[in-house]
Amino acid sequence: RLAERSCSTYLHSQKKGEIIHREHKKKVDYMFKKKIKMLLIDCDLAVILLTEDGEVYHWYDVTWSELKVEYYSQLIDLRYTRIVQSAVGGNRTFIILTDDQKVFYFQTYYFDGISRMKWMTFQKKVESICCGDSFFVVLTEDKRMYTWGRNHHGQLGVSTCKDEFVISPLEVKNKNVRLTRIACGYTHVLALSTEGNIFVWGGNSCGQLGCNSRNDIHDPQMIMITPKPMKMLDIAAMKNMSCAISEEKLIYVWGNCFDQQIQTPVACEYTTLFDMCNAMSARPPTTVKNFEQSEKFKILDDIAKSFNDPNISDLVIKIGEQSIYVNKTILQFRTSYFKQINQFISLEDDQEVIRLNEFSYAMYNSYFKYLYTGKLDVSLEERFNFLALADSLNDDRFKKCCYREINKDIIDENVFVIYNMAQKYNDKEVEKVCFEYFKENRSDIADTSNFLELNEDIKNIFMKSLEPDEEHSEHSENSEI
Repeated sequence: RLAERSCSTYLHSQKKGEIIHREHKKKVDYMFKKKIKMLLIDCDLAVILLTEDGEVYHWYDVTWSELKVEYYSQLIDLRYTRIVQSAVGGNRTFIILTDDQKVFYFQTYYFDGISRMKWMTFQKKVESICCGDSFFVVLTEDKRMYTWGRNHHGQLGVSTCKDEFVISPLEVKNKNVRLTRIACGYTHVLALSTEGNIFVWGGNSCGQLGCNSRNDIHDPQMIMITPKPMKMLDIAAMKNMSCAISEEKLIYVWGNCFDQQIQTPVACEYTTLFDMCNAMSARPPTTVKNFEQSEKFKILDDIAKSFNDPNISDLVIKIGEQSIYVNKTILQFRTSYFKQINQFISLEDDQEVIRLNEFSYAMYNSYFKYLYTGKLDVSLEERFNFLALADSLNDDRFKKCCYREINKDIIDENVFVIYNMAQKYNDKEVEKVCFEYFKENRSDIADTSNFLELNEDIKNIFMKSLEPDEEHSEHSENSEI
């Protein structure tokens, strides 16, 4: 804790860190005479303590000086068992494996906020365990992987993505691939095969899947760590960051690392995975090495540069008197609307032209640039306007991109601003995302000035969204064992 605080000045001012807070040891009276079985610290520096009697204590800082303690009593006797493996995720989630092959797991249900500890066994011997934020992963000796828990980012790896809590373990299918190691971040999973290949799936908001995008992946997908195939020896994940070590003993990192969002793996200066993950808590200055771009990315870069170039264009998009220079083949490949492109083309001054007039030149220019680059560099409110353009051109992929760009910008300070925009444009999907974000982060949002100054009617709407609906209530009741 002290290391992280001492470096916080560096993070904000980009200057040398200095110690800004000191703490002294403090006696925890309520733990007196408790027989401690296990002590864990999660990614957010909260502490989880398990006693031999199955009691679970969890505490963390509400502020720098105020300590909040939560306690859960469980009817599980751990006095005569030995814990052989343990792992901890976020949101009071942990999993342990005992020497009698029982897998105990503890989580807070997203829908009702109630914490529970349960256990299960598997037919084959369990080799490895890990967990993220309210989901769990187990690898058995026959190299099969099982997942259960929350699945709102597809982190269970079973080709679905639904915000519900899956109680029974599901097998992750990855044909003809034998896995040897697993690792979890908040909402993503890494798996290492016996051949040294890395497979990823789950949440990808910070590029933590290493696939050069920020799209979630719902089933295992192999990624390339280096331009040339290279065997990986080990993997690790933490929060929204991933890393791996190669057979050349280089550490590769990607995701949300040192205030950078790295979408493709790069080598860094650390020499062990432990040092790399440890650095994510203290956050010292670090550097990454940029390798020569692979041929694939050079091609993509060349395509992006060809946008609006009259020298290589074979088609002109006309909006009034303004022109956008494009290529027919790229439009046909990138959107179904222009598959039969010839039906839109007319000949003007020996030039093939498509005339569009429903939206502004700036909007069409941004849209066609997106077709070349995959990027939408516009303001937040403009993204709502682009949803109408996506509907006009029947471009579902572009529409998903607009929603993704809107949703990823939602933070504690602007969730109500985005909700107001969603109301203005009558967009129920974004409203729903705002409600879900509020549910997940309500304790932090409640401390913001925006919430305190919020219109009472809107505040009541958001508070009402916290009430579980009938479907969620029924699910919670059926989830009890």
